[in-house]
Amino acid sequence: MRVEHTILINRPVQAVFGYVADFKTGPEWMGWMSEAHQTSEGPMEVGATAHNKGKVMGRKLETDTEVIEYVPQHSLVLKSLTGMPSTFHYTFEPVAEGTKLTIVTEAHIAGLFKVAEPLVGNAFHRQSVHDMETLKDLLEAEVTT
Repeated sequence: MRVEHTILINRPVQAVFGYVADFKTGPEWMGWMSEAHQTSEGPMEVGATAHNKGKVMGRKLETDTEVIEYVPQHSLVLKSLTGMPSTFHYTFEPVAEGTKLTIVTEAHIAGLFKVAEPLVGNAFHRQSVHDMETLKDLLEAEVTT
């Protein structure tokens, strides 16, 4: 399954990248996530890991993720180490309006979810759109506060 969504955020790339690349901000803008924290020592870079908790489609979910690509102000790629095998590609592009952010989620659906893959894909897409709108609202609100 592959879900892609792009949004324009009226903030500079540095601000958007800095916020998205901080593991602890996930629960503020990702609707499924209730907790997140970095589990590795040191700075955010390739090899950094995090633990996340939340609910997906009504089911409790805990995942561990690892940063597999980290190019400041340009790209961030996370890979799930536990739970559903998936990768999350974030691409940040400076544009006149601020930042064009594209998120591509690729997940390997198996088990009972495989039968309902179209429904699961639609749910992931809706959640992605909601999360990106929340992210935009949060970051653009910082300009006025």
